[in-house]
Amino acid sequence: MIKIGKTVIAEVRDEEGNVIYRAVEGSETECKENDLVNRNLIRVMLSVFTPDMVPLYNTTGDTVLAGLRTQHYHSPFGRIKVGDSDITPSRSDLNLKGNVLGDGGVSATVNETEGFLILSTSFSWASDTVVKEVGLFIRMNWLDYLMDRTVFSPPITVPAGKVLSIAYRFSF
Repeated sequence: MIKIGKTVIAEVRDEEGNVIYRAVEGSETECKENDLVNRNLIRVMLSVFTPDMVPLYNTTGDTVLAGLRTQHYHSPFGRIKVGDSDITPSRSDLNLKGNVLGDGGVSATVNETEGFLILSTSFSWASDTVVKEVGLFIRMNWLDYLMDRTVFSPPITVPAGKVLSIAYRFSF
């Protein structure tokens, strides 16, 4: 059985980078020591959200570079968007339900030893902004596809000039 835990972490930071508010939605699912996801799956997940070519191991132990390159190489594959709707997420959601307040390309961090992948981005606004939802998207052929939509409860108020960091952490 493959178990993938997903946690969305939102942090509001001041000008010095100090966390002034933190919200966590979701929880990580622990994998048993003898039920770990293969590193190839972690690397394939990385290649879905970034333009990186990643080494995959075949059944003989040889490595090949593989990746999903479905659009212009320099365009970010992964996108994180934030919005202003508190409508409950459903499996059939195709987009954020409210107005898009921010849209950013993702940075990826992977740790194969501990079995996690973090996709993150940051936003800042000139006026106070209330963020109620976040969505994780992949971009293929210049179109965005929603992979996850999460609603924050309570909503996150980001004061003018402060930075909102969003991180999706997938545990394998």
